[in-house]
Amino acid sequence: MKIINRDPAHPVLGIRRVGGFNFGQQVGAGGFSVVFKERARCGWPVAVKVDSVRLRAGEYKNRFIDREAAVLSELDHPNIIKCLGHGKCFPRRIKSSEQRSDLAKVMSRDRRSFLALEYLGNYRKANEFVKGAADRVGSALFIIEKTALALAYLHDKGLIHADIKPDNIFVNGANVKVIDFASARPEGQRIEPETEYWVMGTRGYLSLSRLKHNPPTKADDLFALGMTAAELCLGDLWMEHFHLAAVGDKINGSNLPEPVKELLFRMIGVAGWTQFANAQELLEFIGRVRTTGV
Repeated sequence: MKIINRDPAHPVLGIRRVGGFNFGQQVGAGGFSVVFKERARCGWPVAVKVDSVRLRAGEYKNRFIDREAAVLSELDHPNIIKCLGHGKCFPRRIKSSEQRSDLAKVMSRDRRSFLALEYLGNYRKANEFVKGAADRVGSALFIIEKTALALAYLHDKGLIHADIKPDNIFVNGANVKVIDFASARPEGQRIEPETEYWVMGTRGYLSLSRLKHNPPTKADDLFALGMTAAELCLGDLWMEHFHLAAVGDKINGSNLPEPVKELLFRMIGVAGWTQFANAQELLEFIGRVRTTGV
């Protein structure tokens, strides 16, 4: 495996090309990619993301990894996972002990694109983090604020994340990272119905516009963040089975402080409230809510 370095100053990838990765344990998997914990020559852990073997058709191969690499290589924000580089996995012969390995199948078939990312070993998904927090609502507000900062940065660059949800927000104390930019794209870029609509975003966090397969917008990211905020504050909403009005009813019937209820109403645009116009407006409102001592 070779990595094309995108950050010459980084201590892990400090030279033009780095090889010699030792393939380690699988630490994550999405619908169409697999993430492994690897170790660079210097010994530092990194996360390597490759296409899942389920992407057999040539039209899908490398598509999402390459797009994510193109987006992440242009981003530098403390609340966005850092791309350390990307390159190609070169074919190799499978050993008998690896016959059932997803990675081995990927590596043996052909050259697959991969991403080297900072390893978030001590981080937890946002919904797991708030469950163990002494102040669930306060922790949720903190996470939403940091995620909104990442979205404000992304939106200023004319980009849409398009898959905001608790599983794509990782937390470690005061550190919050938004991950998984495979669906990210410039605002207004259409979704190809034949090949992309079924992997773009996650049902339960999609706005009505997204469900109609319209191009993702900044407002759609904010809506997804609103549904995420509701879940972090209230617990699992079984969102695939909830009508938006039912989510609003659950917020209204909860014992959340009134300023927090208004925040959630405005983020998803229910109960007669108009959705926030942009991430900066959302951040200003969160600031006012936090100053109330919630």
